[in-house]
Amino acid sequence: MTFKMSDTPQTIKIFNLRSDTNEFIGAGDAYIPPHTGLPANCTDIAPPDIPSSHIAVFDAETQTWSLQEDHRGETVYDTTTGNQIYISEPGPLPENVTSVSPDGEYQKW
Repeated sequence: MTFKMSDTPQTIKIFNLRSDTNEFIGAGDAYIPPHTGLPANCTDIAPPDIPSSHIAVFDAETQTWSLQEDHRGETVYDTTTGNQIYISEPGPLPENVTSVSPDGEYQKW
């Protein structure tokens, strides 16, 4: 559905977006007064089904959704150094990491 401005008030289902990443954060109903548009940081286009460990991100320019991997909050280990890495941004995991913590400094993966 594409939103159309109206002479009458309307209540529509909207899909709220995080302002910095445009990722889907929840759905709700919005009251739209006459001659006004959608509230900021939302769309009336439903996101796709979102598998676990993924997020839906809305592209306002093309009016389309995409799915991205989301490992935020996970801790992984660099397989070359053994250093712990905390994932704080959406996207795929870096190369050369494992979720298995090293047993000691001589651990090899």
